[in-house]
Amino acid sequence: MTDIYRALADPHRRRILQMLSQCERTQSVLVDAYPISQLATKKHITIL
Repeated sequence: MTDIYRALADPHRRRILQMLSQCERTQSVLVDAYPISQLATKKHITIL
């Protein structure tokens, strides 16, 4: 259970979840929405 809280503690991951709750999005759309690299975004997606 602590892994869930750890995953949701990051603000980037919460934003990704918020965006995905509205509709399906590709990884490239998520990358464009953040000022972080594609690799960092992929890491957050993998953790989720």
